[in-house]
Amino acid sequence: MLAYHIMGSANPEYASRLVDWIHSPNNIYLVTFDNLPALKIFKQNWSPRGNVNCILTPPITWGGISIVSATLWAMGQLLHLNSDWRYFIPLSDSDVPLKRQSDICEILEAKAKSGKTLSLHLNPQRIVSTDYDLIDYSRPLGYRKQLGVRRDVSFVVHDQLADHFQEMTESPIYVTTKRLQFHVTENRRDKTLYIRPLEHNEALFRKSVFTKYKPLFGKFWCILSRESCDWLTHWEDLPLLFTAFSSTFIPDESFLHTALGGEHSPWHRQIETSNRFRWHNGTADAISDLKLSALQACECFFARKVQSDQCARLFHWIDSWSAE
Repeated sequence: MLAYHIMGSANPEYASRLVDWIHSPNNIYLVTFDNLPALKIFKQNWSPRGNVNCILTPPITWGGISIVSATLWAMGQLLHLNSDWRYFIPLSDSDVPLKRQSDICEILEAKAKSGKTLSLHLNPQRIVSTDYDLIDYSRPLGYRKQLGVRRDVSFVVHDQLADHFQEMTESPIYVTTKRLQFHVTENRRDKTLYIRPLEHNEALFRKSVFTKYKPLFGKFWCILSRESCDWLTHWEDLPLLFTAFSSTFIPDESFLHTALGGEHSPWHRQIETSNRFRWHNGTADAISDLKLSALQACECFFARKVQSDQCARLFHWIDSWSAE
């Protein structure tokens, strides 16, 4: 049995389509929306099934801690709702399945027999700088608004850090080792990230935590065993690590990796680090009919991000076997 957490968007028909594709009476599903109108439409269009749960959550902002918070919450809810599932799989409603549910379960069980019970993409080890950017109070304090990598998220950046975001390819958006060097405050209501240098005491706290738990990075999308989820949600240092990551940039691409992939974790030797179950290791790729042949031939379970208006043949292919 698989436990799915599907993050819905302002387009509830995407979530409905995904639930239809991956639904099995043997699984359990938790579909969450941070948008009340979208949730209402999903409930209207969705055919009620006993193993599909949907709920409204607080707003989620790309680049902030809210994605991690929502994932941990969903993990705990699914542990509470059902005691039989074997693997936790988070998805977005822009995902498409590339394998039948029975095939996914069979492959995961075969992996488990070889000692691999988690699939978590980990970047090659890199040295993370602890030379944090500290506020210089001798300089005038000012902020400037910058458009983020996504149109629905804005960055308000302290003048002292403006140079970090001038060149996109050199910014913390792409250079993961820079993401711990400053302080991020997430305003969920207007989907804005306020980015400033660290206070001295904030830097000391961050350094103490990340000396104990070496930060690891990788793509967010994962497959976790039930046992690892149960361990994580009851881990005594979960609040400490969560607090340390809560003011970092794009923590969803480092929190689970650090919590489960470090040597302190009893699961770090059971991780399938190549994460071959995701198209392009979970990177957001423009999925369309042009890539249908490659998608059909690959060994991945899921791909994203689907371009709905360019996927008629892809959708027909998925429809042809998902209903079996």
